[in-house]
Amino acid sequence: MGRTYDNSSHRASDDAGASGGEEDKPHKSGIFGALRGRLGLTGGFFVYSIFESTIFPVPIEAPMIPAMIARRKAIWAICTAVLAGCIVGTVAAYLVGAWLFEPVAQPLIDLFGVHQGFDDALQQFEQNGMATIVVIALSPIPLVLASLGAGVVGINPFVAIGFIAVTRAVRYYGMGLIAWYAAPSLQKLWDRLDSPWIKWTLILISVLALAALFML
Repeated sequence: MGRTYDNSSHRASDDAGASGGEEDKPHKSGIFGALRGRLGLTGGFFVYSIFESTIFPVPIEAPMIPAMIARRKAIWAICTAVLAGCIVGTVAAYLVGAWLFEPVAQPLIDLFGVHQGFDDALQQFEQNGMATIVVIALSPIPLVLASLGAGVVGINPFVAIGFIAVTRAVRYYGMGLIAWYAAPSLQKLWDRLDSPWIKWTLILISVLALAALFML
């Protein structure tokens, strides 16, 4: 009986040791595991950015800023995903403006009622050229007006897309830099708000303010 007890004890000990070893064993995926944990967040921003720079006239800053504050370690991944999606959308919009304006772009302009804004953008392109792209890319004006207009006017695609990429990189990574330093203080302030109603009210006000600024 004693011997049986000893074997059982050793097996239990071995099982516990094996279990503990598996728990202590580092995850082999390493960086891949970390990226996989953020894939939903960055992937969502990538897709959102494509739509925002083409057919979805809602500023990406509305979800981007709260996400960067809440996920400080993911700030640069978010900025990179947004910039990549913006470039993809810009290329698509430029090609539509250059080759498919009448069948594709014109119905969307009619749908969103931005005739005046698009006509103004074309006029600015004719008068100021590349300066128009910089102004639109750094302002709340829909970016699709710049990429579509550049395609319609026939501006060199590498120059137009390059200007948009650089100016948007300044915009997004500048926001990320501000969020990086402001996030700890804002997070502490957020945690002090006990009522969820106050939190949701602040979120709603922020979104409406960004939307109003975007529509000016």
